[in-house]
Amino acid sequence: MYFKQIKKIIENYVDSLNSLDISKIISLVHQEINIYSMKNGKIIKLAFGIEEFKSILNSFDLDYQFIYWKILNKNIKNEVAEITIKQKIFFMEDIPDGPKAWDMKEQISKMIFKFEKLKIKNIFIIHKN
Repeated sequence: MYFKQIKKIIENYVDSLNSLDISKIISLVHQEINIYSMKNGKIIKLAFGIEEFKSILNSFDLDYQFIYWKILNKNIKNEVAEITIKQKIFFMEDIPDGPKAWDMKEQISKMIFKFEKLKIKNIFIIHKN
């Protein structure tokens, strides 16, 4: 029903993440956005509502890292989309007790988007590695 619109919203969302266009990202999500992270069978609430979501987005804009997202696969049905995404994080300075400058961390994740009235209402991030 909304296949083309949802596909475009997801592509815009990922492009906006890559360019850190926070106002564009916010325009794509519902005011009552909920975001969850799932890893090793554990579910963690990352954000409930637009203000918590903005706080997460603002934490991406740090001087010590550059994050790049790439969509590997999309499956869209009705108002639900499941995508596989590759995330690369480049560190631009040494992190105490962590990665060194120019180290790269890469991970593959699955993201499930649920939409309401063509706005992203829920995001479930399932980490694979």
